[in-house]
Amino acid sequence: MATNQQTGNQRVNPAAEYRLLNEELGFQSSQGARCTRVLAKFEFFWNGQAASIPGSMLAQQQFAGMKVVGIVATMNLPQGLDAQCGWFGLDRIDWFWATIETIQEVRVGEDQIFRGGARFVLLRSEFADYILLFPHKEHEHLWQSTLATLGAPVCEMLLPEGARPSWWPHKWDSLWLGMEETVSTHPAPSNLTEDQTLAEEAEVILTRLDHLEPWALEPDSGIQPAAGTHKWESVRRAPHKPGGTTGAPIAKRIQR
Repeated sequence: MATNQQTGNQRVNPAAEYRLLNEELGFQSSQGARCTRVLAKFEFFWNGQAASIPGSMLAQQQFAGMKVVGIVATMNLPQGLDAQCGWFGLDRIDWFWATIETIQEVRVGEDQIFRGGARFVLLRSEFADYILLFPHKEHEHLWQSTLATLGAPVCEMLLPEGARPSWWPHKWDSLWLGMEETVSTHPAPSNLTEDQTLAEEAEVILTRLDHLEPWALEPDSGIQPAAGTHKWESVRRAPHKPGGTTGAPIAKRIQR
């Protein structure tokens, strides 16, 4: 089976965002399909220097000279559950360090596909939609400035040993690593700077995919802007059936 593993893929030597993750292979060719991913441990650069995103860029949605480097992973289910929790050190999903240089939009979004409707920062490139999780520890102070400009909440990694959140799909209960009891609100955010295991592994480990069992994949076709608003919604597609084609869109773009 095809693999995305590539020698030398590190934060200081990221790959282009266009490389497909193992969970995305075969989905992008579907009609209207668009990759939906998370972006974590990221750092923004403006003209080669680490920087927050200027308020003028956010106001005009023009990002010339701006790029971002970080870990990317799929939002396709069920691997997307690990991805949106920030669990990259568990070896259950494919991920790699990527650089994104064609930023088209950066806005606050709210969608059921992410943590049951939690608000998030969404970055849209010409290739994919990225839900932004947490920055690299060296970029935290700069990201706080960007969050303040956007009026967006902090997004942290979830503790795998905590109680299962209410938004976790029941069909994937067996994939939750912590307590079986659910909580109606999101678990308290963890301090990423104290998670030395993830911090160390993410600096040196190449893309990872060590599945013990086959996954039943559910592709996304992206997060689309609602017409006339700054809100976003997903265009979900029916699960892919072996030997068949991806089903018709379940949710369509909101009109005025």
